[in-house]
Amino acid sequence: MKPDHQAILHTVQKLDKARWDLGDALVAECGAPDPTSASYDGPGKLRAAWHYLQENGYSCSLEDLSKLRRVAYVFGPSNRRFNLSWDLYAEAGTPEMLEAIMADIPKGTPLTKSYIASMRKRWRHHER
Repeated sequence: MKPDHQAILHTVQKLDKARWDLGDALVAECGAPDPTSASYDGPGKLRAAWHYLQENGYSCSLEDLSKLRRVAYVFGPSNRRFNLSWDLYAEAGTPEMLEAIMADIPKGTPLTKSYIASMRKRWRHHER
């Protein structure tokens, strides 16, 4: 019999939601991470948010904030499935890549970060 870890799963799902919420807040307050976007405001606002968090006792890296913002921007709310881990979105990189991988995954194969990374690598190799 498989142990029931529903409380742990529920808490991790809340953590994922918090990552989406933080990424969305970073997009809203610091602008898009894409220089070609009309709402791009350069890296200054993200750096200011990072300093503000540090001044208030929160230790996080600028790289982590940048990644949270990028994933939230690329995977807007209409491209999110809350039964998938935030990490899977980050690993896939784009909605198109995630959809292609999910469409191609053999039945019974778990969708993991390592599986996504291996498929991305394989597809990049075939594109050459």
